[in-house]
Amino acid sequence: MTLYRFPSLSWTVVWRELQRTQYYPFVLRNSKEGEVFQIEGDSAGFVQLAVHFLMVAAEGFYSHLETRDRVRGAWMFEAGVPVKIGDNTGKGWEARMISSYTYKSRPLHGQNRPSLGSGAECIAALHDDFSISGNFEALLSLANHSFDLADPETGIGAGCDYEPGAALSSDSIPLHLRRIANA
Repeated sequence: MTLYRFPSLSWTVVWRELQRTQYYPFVLRNSKEGEVFQIEGDSAGFVQLAVHFLMVAAEGFYSHLETRDRVRGAWMFEAGVPVKIGDNTGKGWEARMISSYTYKSRPLHGQNRPSLGSGAECIAALHDDFSISGNFEALLSLANHSFDLADPETGIGAGCDYEPGAALSSDSIPLHLRRIANA
């Protein structure tokens, strides 16, 4: 288990607290398998993804995560399509949703179908880019689950499956997050 504690939620503070350079190199890639959009990553990759979910939850904006073939030097995914993470409420633009964060990760094993929590609303869609947009509760849950996937004791192949009509809105496409071997 890893304790993530950020006394203040700004990009600078979060990356400083995490000592960001220890999370390089990292692996994140995505693909569409049938009707399912899948994101695969190693431990460091899921820390990177968790921070984006967390900061969008905290600040209520969006984060555009590019692929290596589209943007040199500033990419998140080594393969796949760009991913947009967004706040679908617009409330975050008015006021910071949370100002600090503490979470103790839990290792995952096998396939999991976690809940996004009480009051969570989330939609996942694929057009030219993949977008996942949710309210505060959904985005914070996705951050927590990504930190769980990054846990050193999480097994290779472990994952979180989010299905339409359950964790996701009924008009979403399924989203699966999978842990792969470290880079």
